Amino acid sequence: MYKNIGAYYISDGEVMLSETFNGLDSDRVIYEVIRVINGKVLFLEDHMKRLEYSLDKVSIVADVNVIKDEIIHLISINEQMDKNIKLDVIEGHYRIYFMESYYPNEELYKTGVATTAVKLQRHNPTVKQLDMDYKHHIEMIKGDQFFEVLLINLNDKITEGSRANLVFVKDNTLYSAPLEEILTGITFENVIKMSQTLGLNIQYESVGITELDEMEGCFLTGTSLGVLPIKSIDHHIYDSANHPIVLKLIQAYTTQMN
Repeated sequence: MYKNIGAYYISDGEVMLSETFNGLDSDRVIYEVIRVINGKVLFLEDHMKRLEYSLDKVSIVADVNVIKDEIIHLISINEQMDKNIKLDVIEGHYRIYFMESYYPNEELYKTGVATTAVKLQRHNPTVKQLDMDYKHHIEMIKGDQFFEVLLINLNDKITEGSRANLVFVKDNTLYSAPLEEILTGITFENVIKMSQTLGLNIQYESVGITELDEMEGCFLTGTSLGVLPIKSIDHHIYDSANHPIVLKLIQAYTTQMN
């Protein structure tokens, strides 16, 4: 279960001491994970739009404008907390807190990360909803060997990561699964915008498991990851960390963060 690491958190508009924080006992949690860097919230408006979409999909009512203001308030009462904020909404109630955050070290961006692909699909993939059984299953597959688990659908196409978006690179073109089949992350959406500015082509087509050797490289995107190169998908090896397109996107994303 996620832990609160701030001195305070906010529950339904009330500032609470961290000692009173406890876990949630529900599988109907709609959530967002939001990055804070130098006291600045990355892509806050985009997160709020996705939150509104998710809430509508599962018929949960909450005032998104109030929640947005409370996120800013949380940052002001927890000094120098450049970590991720987690927002949980359940049955009309919400809480906002700084969570334990892991960011890949610099070496992983230089080498890329190892991944494995398995036949697995998320329930209701376009909605960001907590599923602890799914989370525990993924952790068992990952073990200590893999950084991320990639999901293969019933058509033997690789769609996304278990907790990150997946993009392949080939011939000056980025390949992503169709948007209606995945949870489109906020970082992913902004990286796509950056790629268009760089003159890259975008194809919303899933890559099949028989096509992996045709790809030049691939990378993950996510709130904590930014743009993270992949060095392997099982026995398929890539030099993604040195691919010029991946390097350009890492630089563009880093520039936008600062």
